[in-house]
Amino acid sequence: MLIDDYLNQTHRDIYEYITEPKILNMLMENHIYELREIQKEAIRNGLFFMQNFLVCSPAGSGKTLIGELAILNNILINPNCVCVYLIPYRAIAIEKFNHFKNNYSNLTNNICLSIGDYESEIFEIKNSNILITTFEKFDSILRNLEYKNPWLDNLSVVVIDEVHVMGDYYRGSILESLIIKLIMQFNIQLICLSATIANPENFNNWLNFLSMKYLGKPFFLIKDSIRPTELKYRVEIMSNKESEIRKILIKCYEEKGQALLFSYTRKSTEHNAEIYKKTTYKYLTEDEKQYLLSYQKEFDKISAHSRNLRELIKFGVAFHHAGLHPQEKKLVEFLYNKNYIKLICCTTTLSAGINTPAKVVILKDFKQRLVFNPNEQQLIDATYIGKFGELPFDSNYFVPYNNNQLFQLLGRAARPNYTSEGEGIICVKNEDEYQWVIENYFDVDKNDNLVPKYSPIISSINKIGALREHLLLLIYQFKKISLNKIIEFFKNTFFVYSLKIPPEIDLSEFLRLKNMSSKTILNLHCDTNKINHLKKLIRDLNFELIKENRVICNIKLHQWFKIDFNMETGIVCSCRRIINPSKLTFNNIIRIDYNFCDHIIALLSVLNYYDPILNPNLKPKSNHFKLILNYINDIMVHVLKCERILDFLVEHGFIIERNNVFEPTTLGILTIRLYLRPEELIFIRTEIIDQNLDNIELILSKCYQCLIMQGKWTNSDFLQEIILWINETSIGKILEINSNIGGGDFFSFKEELVRLLQQISIVANFYDNEEIEEITKILSLRIYYGVKEELLPLVTNLQNIGRVRARILYNAGYQSIVDIANSKIDEIHSNTQFSVNLCQIIYSEAKRILDDKSKNSELFYNV
Repeated sequence: MLIDDYLNQTHRDIYEYITEPKILNMLMENHIYELREIQKEAIRNGLFFMQNFLVCSPAGSGKTLIGELAILNNILINPNCVCVYLIPYRAIAIEKFNHFKNNYSNLTNNICLSIGDYESEIFEIKNSNILITTFEKFDSILRNLEYKNPWLDNLSVVVIDEVHVMGDYYRGSILESLIIKLIMQFNIQLICLSATIANPENFNNWLNFLSMKYLGKPFFLIKDSIRPTELKYRVEIMSNKESEIRKILIKCYEEKGQALLFSYTRKSTEHNAEIYKKTTYKYLTEDEKQYLLSYQKEFDKISAHSRNLRELIKFGVAFHHAGLHPQEKKLVEFLYNKNYIKLICCTTTLSAGINTPAKVVILKDFKQRLVFNPNEQQLIDATYIGKFGELPFDSNYFVPYNNNQLFQLLGRAARPNYTSEGEGIICVKNEDEYQWVIENYFDVDKNDNLVPKYSPIISSINKIGALREHLLLLIYQFKKISLNKIIEFFKNTFFVYSLKIPPEIDLSEFLRLKNMSSKTILNLHCDTNKINHLKKLIRDLNFELIKENRVICNIKLHQWFKIDFNMETGIVCSCRRIINPSKLTFNNIIRIDYNFCDHIIALLSVLNYYDPILNPNLKPKSNHFKLILNYINDIMVHVLKCERILDFLVEHGFIIERNNVFEPTTLGILTIRLYLRPEELIFIRTEIIDQNLDNIELILSKCYQCLIMQGKWTNSDFLQEIILWINETSIGKILEINSNIGGGDFFSFKEELVRLLQQISIVANFYDNEEIEEITKILSLRIYYGVKEELLPLVTNLQNIGRVRARILYNAGYQSIVDIANSKIDEIHSNTQFSVNLCQIIYSEAKRILDDKSKNSELFYNV
């Protein structure tokens, strides 16, 4: 059909911006007949001529299409080019992959999704035109592919969706390093997209600085605050939340809408679904009731399904949290998108970029519980305390959602193509909470509408673990690099660019390339704005004890806090923040990170940057402050063990230094390619390989400790459940034995264990420890398949044979591929009761494997 047939006169401006017929046809096939203003602005500023863009606009405003147009244009210009679309989460990567396959396969069939094992995907990756993957996965691909690889030589455009993740405390440093690497080493077009950046000008200035320096072209900023579908925000004081939320749901249902109800615990999501199931059921049609009743059988196909969820479905209600099996989540999302389920009660697992048809999103509470460390009984995330000044609730147990996270949750409402308008409602219990929420999360426009107040992107590349990793990565990439070149590289980071380091602070000290002072430590933990903000909050200050090895201070913000700096016991604040020197050393290395509460930061701020205008009530003698600061400096350096990071990498064998030039060792190269941090490899070496552990339970216990250390796991260990799993206990039985875990929990833990054990096996091979290499390789396979070792020859070599069929074959006498190949199809059928067709497949495959083995003796597992 001709393009003109799709268009009327009102849509003809699309011709002015897009002249390529193939792109026009694809847009028309996807019912895109006109361009939005931000898309036109991008084209006017050189989108089709390799210009770089940062696009900041609300969800559904059309920014994603800008990235897609850049990809389509590059492929049309050069059919051999490589285009990469980066996404923070695997679930959204799968959704985006399906979108590209469905809409752009006419242009290229070489569209690849990479979210699993690198080795198994490498062929597809190297033959792809369009690669959809996550930030970390692409970083891993770059580490493992040689830079002269033809696939990388053809890298043409990279689209980074949800680039604000660079401000994430744990993941941000990877993305920051990746952006620098892409701009420095590849002549590409870079498109960055985000809906929630509070400081887009500052962030774009940094991108522009890098782009002009290395690519010789600017980075254009496109901003828009208008949503194509209106989303109104409301903060409601509720004395009886259950009753008030029911009224909101009834109104939503009467308007033929759907709702999401967010709460912060899994149990509360299930409880909320029970509460509102009868109300929701009343608004289902008879056809919907019948469909949901019949659809329950789909949940029965999932071996680890939740019985509670299965029963709730028929009421048009569901819950959604990380404990669910991935297939359960997909079924819930499917039924919700098809408008059969009217209400999902969920945790933040549903917030991450997934499109939903919700008309109303209700946030039952704007705060979440703090997580406690069971070993130390102290707050892990105490840096939140006092972050916003005086909180209208007990800040020892709860913290507010950060701004971007809160608006990610509320932004699930009013998605384009689903609803024309929507509401995001925050529930509070009193006037104090109401005022706090309004002040901290919103601005108010001239029409008294609430306007989101987003969080700025703040670099986290300065954290100890991140610095170690990225310094090693830098040395690995350059093969040989001097100290001056290292400093020059870090000047390119957003951390250094945006911080505007005070002239009295040495950058090499700041980067832990030299020993540090308390002023440097302070600036490592927060930016200038925060320092000034906390100084303003100080109302009074006095010192109980001033000694060379101990200083006790009382500081008043919204209340009094006592801070004890002690050379022996560490740094302790009465808010329960404890930094114990003995806890900072773990297996002869310094712990990755430590966090100061804002009370400690406030004290360090006023000591290092005392300002009589900001703090007129404090009248210290300059010598008095200077003496105290000197004592605190010495105590902090001792307690925090502020080692020079280059010394750490040299001492532990990751790099070598020759004439002030640093090179990676084979150990350093291995660490980078395995995507491990230095301290993680040291843990594997000292706790598993050097100990020659030969007990499976001990190895699993050490693996659990390592996952905690990596930040890959925060829940309870499921080691006993894993033991049951590898002894072929069904997942349903395992979940019956331990009703506190869900299928999603178990399979996530299983996946992380398999990945880690594979890494350990490779490290063991590096150290020539054949015993550990073999044990961990076999254990990783047993956990992956859920079998005893005797079944591995069957499950690892035969397709369509899982743990259940493999056990049937084994018990019938087919204990190897040879046994099957030496049998007959009718005998296999008779002995196993498998279908004749399946027996034919198994027999043919066994014959093929033996034939391959005669040509190649190195099959993966013994047949």
